[in-house]
Amino acid sequence: MIILLLLSFYKINFFMESTNTQTDILRMLLAKSYIETLPTQMQNTDYINILNMITNYLHTYCQHNIVTDLIDVDPDTSQTIRYCDKCMHTFA
Repeated sequence: MIILLLLSFYKINFFMESTNTQTDILRMLLAKSYIETLPTQMQNTDYINILNMITNYLHTYCQHNIVTDLIDVDPDTSQTIRYCDKCMHTFA
């Protein structure tokens, strides 16, 4: 798990240096990915509230770049999805 977090950190830092991306959004993504590693059954109400606040921050302050893509649901079926390629928020 530590290795994955370190790889995420380096990936985000590389991304920050190589693009014109919002630093606050990348830091919040890093925090969210770390916070989400705690198993759900160990998360109390305050913990969940912090996670929700980070999610709301990302949704509100990210300068979304919405991408439309197809994902495979099964070998014969695909589904269209829309998501922000900066904060990974999915849109209906």
